[in-house]
Amino acid sequence: MDALMRERGEDGRGTVGQLHVLPNSRNVVPGEVRFSIEFRHPDDVQIEGLAATFPAEAKALAEANGCTLDLTELFRIRMQPFDAGCVDLVRQGAARLGYSTREIVSGAGHDAVYVARSVPTAMIFTPCKDGLSHNEAESILPEEAAAGCRCCSRRWWRAPTGRSDQPGALNGLPRNRSAGHGWRSGSASGRARAQSRPCHS
Repeated sequence: MDALMRERGEDGRGTVGQLHVLPNSRNVVPGEVRFSIEFRHPDDVQIEGLAATFPAEAKALAEANGCTLDLTELFRIRMQPFDAGCVDLVRQGAARLGYSTREIVSGAGHDAVYVARSVPTAMIFTPCKDGLSHNEAESILPEEAAAGCRCCSRRWWRAPTGRSDQPGALNGLPRNRSAGHGWRSGSASGRARAQSRPCHS
């Protein structure tokens, strides 16, 4: 799986997130292993290609090692792009406030993914210490959280006079240009997941 994802560049991710080894005894060779496999990539074409080729490649590996393999695809979710106009408003707000920015692809299933299917949507990510997130050790300073909020309030809430630095009516937001269905943030990431049932030796 590592080789499959490395062939697809830096944006691809593959994870074996669950392993159930039976009988799960430290001095017994397992006779059965149940596991999950998840692929993520911002290009739906890459996900479709993986979904088409991975089962046969995995089966060949299992058979070469004297095992049988039964794979079941659990879900496949398409990439969800965010509204370009909203993303640009965040970018402008950060620039006006003197903050450095970069656009990123997020593979997580944020609520904004589903919101983006109905209304113009963007997300603001603020840096975490050592780049660690979704973890008990995640750390963000109050001033960093405040900076993310300022990017939103300074650009999205515009007064009727066009002064973007004071509260007023919400105007100037683009109409929804989000593409169809899918998944992810920023420019987002497609996803496919399979569950084994089981691999017998």
